[in-house]
Amino acid sequence: LSPVCLGSLRRAASINAEYMGDQECLRNALSDRNLVAFVRDGAILPRESGICHKPMKGSNVVAFESPESLRVSFDLPNCGKVTGMGIKEGVTLIVGGGFHGKSTLLQALEFGIYNHIPGDSR
Repeated sequence: LSPVCLGSLRRAASINAEYMGDQECLRNALSDRNLVAFVRDGAILPRESGICHKPMKGSNVVAFESPESLRVSFDLPNCGKVTGMGIKEGVTLIVGGGFHGKSTLLQALEFGIYNHIPGDSR
């Protein structure tokens, strides 16, 4: 591999390692606060299609914003302070009209058990 290509691979590996470190730290912090899930403010939850994991793009896409009553913050070692919705242990109801994002939110929570990669907007 050329030095330029090798440098790019090293930087990508470093960024992925930082993401994974922050995610592990966040998962540990969730249990300390009796939370079972977290959705970061600003996350783009809708995907391009039902069979694609790429984030939807366009002017109609609305970034996630947590309700004030569920908003929590965490200080992570690499990306610093993150704020979003913390879901507590127990029963949580997700309600809303048709096409308001209930299923999209549930899918995001489902995929939250996997580490995210840079650029997936979750």
